[in-house]
Amino acid sequence: MVEGYTDVMACHLAGVTTAIATCGTSFGGDHIKILRRLLMDNAGAEVVFTFDGDAAGQKAALRAFEDDQRFAAETSIAITPDGMDPCELRLARGDEAVADLVESRTPLFAFALKSIVSRYNLDTEEGRIAAVDEAVPVVAAIKNPGLRDRYAIRLIGMVGIATQAEEQSIIRRVRGLARSRQNGGPGGPEHGGRGDQRGGGGPGGARYGGRGDQRGGGPGGPGGPGGPGGPGGPHGGPGAAGAPPVPRGPALNLRSPAHRVERELLKLALQHPHLVSPAFDAYGIDEFTAPPYAAVRRAIEDAGGASAADDDYLARVREAAPDDTVRAMVTELAVEPPHTRRDPDEAYAGVQLVAVRLAAVNHRVAEVRGALQRLGQHADPAHLAAVQNELWVLQQYGQSLRDRGAAAL
Repeated sequence: MVEGYTDVMACHLAGVTTAIATCGTSFGGDHIKILRRLLMDNAGAEVVFTFDGDAAGQKAALRAFEDDQRFAAETSIAITPDGMDPCELRLARGDEAVADLVESRTPLFAFALKSIVSRYNLDTEEGRIAAVDEAVPVVAAIKNPGLRDRYAIRLIGMVGIATQAEEQSIIRRVRGLARSRQNGGPGGPEHGGRGDQRGGGGPGGARYGGRGDQRGGGPGGPGGPGGPGGPGGPHGGPGAAGAPPVPRGPALNLRSPAHRVERELLKLALQHPHLVSPAFDAYGIDEFTAPPYAAVRRAIEDAGGASAADDDYLARVREAAPDDTVRAMVTELAVEPPHTRRDPDEAYAGVQLVAVRLAAVNHRVAEVRGALQRLGQHADPAHLAAVQNELWVLQQYGQSLRDRGAAAL
């Protein structure tokens, strides 16, 4: 499918004898009716749209995508280079260039996803969340369930989702939105659906589906793993002060292993600060992925840290709490017994310290792997080498934590 009659002539001369034109008008419903009649709704047929590579051509391609589901045939797109149409391409580069253009076609769904994702900064949590927000309805619109799941997985890879839980959340969200549409409901946030809650960056900024945790900080940023003051960062330690205020989030999920171990470590920091000091004070607030626990961690920091514990330590932590809810959480954690049959000791504290740190490192490793996938083979060599080095450092640190335990902190 090309735009003008000269493009049709160029394609036929180049051996692409099935080319037809819209004759200068935007592709729309009347064209679809004619194509469906010609193809007889043959699911084995394929429609290849060719558009200029400029902004107008890309916009036309996305308009064609909106009509894709009205075809039984497969739909693909071929973007001409340097803003040339097929006629200009043949004149400039010959018949082979036109044939290569058709051979280089991309499935229309893949093109639409790539166009959406490319508009966002995927190096930030906010950018990844926004990209997912816009792309999920596109994937949910695919009628074929198997193809829909495959594109949900492709979206996960394009955005660089960090954890398996987030991957499953996106797949469930796509399936839920698809079911809602099949049942006659719009299923989107603008129609009363739940959608995503946008939060701060970092490992607990709004997650990728459903309610989403909201957390502060961010791996790779100051105090986060891979950033200044974080594992794999230039200072080698995990936490830096001065992180943004911790947003409040939904209720805790005490079935979450990550939340359980964070709770245990905070209990030790409040009840037995000498067992976790000085390592605990080097932990970034973003390493506590449950929002209430991140708020308690901030209160401990604002009270001078576990290393400064004295007779007034708990009173200072309560006073540093931003509100009564966090203050009540501090009190709860200060009296709840640790989950050990014997009195807590340095070995038990070390296990909790390692578990929380290792979870943060693993999260950052997944993020860096996603960044590498997005960079691809044509990335700047220096940038690619820097990202690969960060991944190597993080993997080595994670292995050291698994092998040496608290001695590696």
